[in-house]
Amino acid sequence: MKIIRKITSSEFLRNTTTLISGTAIAQVLLLIFAPLISRLFNADDFSVYGVFVAMYSVLGAVITLRYDMAVMLPTEERKARNVVALCMMNALILTIVFFVIALLFRDQIALLFDFESTSWILLLVPPAALFLALNTILMTWYNRNKQYKVIAANRILRNGLLTGSNVGFGFASFGSVGLILSQILSDGLAACYYLYTYFKNSIGFRVKRAEINSVAREYSDFPKFTLPATFIDVFSAQLPILLIASLYSKSLSGSYFFAWRILAIPIAIIGSAYAQTFYQKFVSYVQKQDFHFARLFLRKSWLLLGILITIPAVVLFFWGEPLFVFIFGNEWSESGKISSILILYVMFAFVSSPTSSTFIALGMQKYNLVFSSVVLLYRFAAIYTGYILNDFYLGLILLVIFEVIEIIVYNLVALVKLKMLIEKQKNQ
Repeated sequence: MKIIRKITSSEFLRNTTTLISGTAIAQVLLLIFAPLISRLFNADDFSVYGVFVAMYSVLGAVITLRYDMAVMLPTEERKARNVVALCMMNALILTIVFFVIALLFRDQIALLFDFESTSWILLLVPPAALFLALNTILMTWYNRNKQYKVIAANRILRNGLLTGSNVGFGFASFGSVGLILSQILSDGLAACYYLYTYFKNSIGFRVKRAEINSVAREYSDFPKFTLPATFIDVFSAQLPILLIASLYSKSLSGSYFFAWRILAIPIAIIGSAYAQTFYQKFVSYVQKQDFHFARLFLRKSWLLLGILITIPAVVLFFWGEPLFVFIFGNEWSESGKISSILILYVMFAFVSSPTSSTFIALGMQKYNLVFSSVVLLYRFAAIYTGYILNDFYLGLILLVIFEVIEIIVYNLVALVKLKMLIEKQKNQ
C-alpha cells in the first residue's frame, strides 16, 4: 500500500496521467471513427491530404525560428513571456512571407505532386502552419507552468473538431479538400483556445522591444543550431510521403499516409504526452546538476515505453494486412502491408521520441544538425533506391533498417554525454 500511495502521489505521474488521459480521449475519437472515415475518403484523397500535411508541418515547425524550445528555460516568468512574444512575432512575419511564395509558385508545386486542379489549396498551407506554430508555442508555455489540464482540454477540442469535421465533409463528398479544411478548422480553433487562455492570464504584462531583442540574443543558439536541424529533421520526416507522391502513384502514397496516420496513434496518445512531462522533469534534473538521477530517469523512461509498445507491435507485425482490411475495408489492404513493415520503426520511435529532448536539455543542439543531415540522406536514398529498382517495399524495408540504427546511435550519444557529466562531477 505504501508503494501504491507513493506512486499515485508522484507529481510527475499525475501530470503525465492528465496529459495521457486528454490525449487518449482525443485519439480514441479518431480511432473510433477511423473505420467510417476510411470509407468516406479514398487513397487518392489521403495522398493530397498527406502532401498538404507534410508541407504545413515543415513550415509550422520552423516559422518560430525554434525559439519555442527556449520557453521552458528562463527562471523568470517575464523573460519566458518575452520568448513567447518573440516566437509569435516570428511566426506571423514568416507566415506572410510564405503566403506570398505560395501565391507565386503554387501551380509549379501542384504539378510536381499531381493535383493541379486544386492548386489553390497551397494558399492554405501558410495559415495552417501559423495555427500549428501557435499551438506548439503555447503548449510549451502551459507545459512550463504545469497547466496540463489546459493542454489536455485543447487536445480533446482539437481532435474532436478534426474527427467531426472529417465525418461531415466526408458525407458531403468534399474529398481531399474536406480533409484539409478539417485540419485547418481543428488547428485554428485549438490555437484560438490557447490564445484566449494565455492572454486572459497576461493582464498587466507589456511587451518591450528591448527585452525581446535581449532574449533573442540570449537564446540565439536555437535559430543557429536547432532551426537548421529541425528543418532538416521535420522535412526528412515528411520526405517519404512527398517522394512517394511524386515518384509513385497517388494510391500508394495515400495508402502509406493512412498507414502512418494509424500507427502514429500510440505515439500521440502516450509518447507526445510523456514527452512534455519528461522534458520538464529532465530539465529540472539538469538545472540542479543531478546527472545521475537524470540518467536513471532516462533509462526508466525507455523501459516503461518499451513495455507498453511491444505487444501491439508484435500483433501488427504478423497480422497488419488482415487487421487493416477487417477494420478499415478492402481498399486499405496496401496500408496493412505497409504497416507490418513500418511497425518496427514505430516501436523504436515510440520509445525514443519522448526522450529525444535530452539533447536540448544537455545543450547538445549542434549534434542534432549532424543526425538530422544523416537522416535526410538515408531517407531519400532508401525511397529512391526502391524507385530505381522498381520495388517500393524494398525501399521501405531499407528505410526502417536505417531508422532503427539511427535511433539506437542517437540515444547512445545521450548516455555517453550523461556519463561524462557524472564523471566530471566525481572528479571535482
